[in-house]
Amino acid sequence: MRHISAILRDMGADEMTQNEKILEWLRTAPQATLTAKGAVAAWDCWRLSARIAELRAKGHDIKTEMVKGRRGVRYARYRLVK
Repeated sequence: MRHISAILRDMGADEMTQNEKILEWLRTAPQATLTAKGAVAAWDCWRLSARIAELRAKGHDIKTEMVKGRRGVRYARYRLVK
């Protein structure tokens, strides 16, 4: 699978805001999800939860799933409900 940043770069994402990039990524596939680690790696977005809150305030239905990682650390995984 190609890296998030490569896919979005091909879509002209260099001129997009972080919110636009996040929303476009979540729209790319029915099961597309995003984590804070993925957002940092793809767009240097260190406040994914704030960006998600902004998108929700604009009316986008984004669900949060709390996941327990291999080391027992919990993190959020976001997905767009269509």
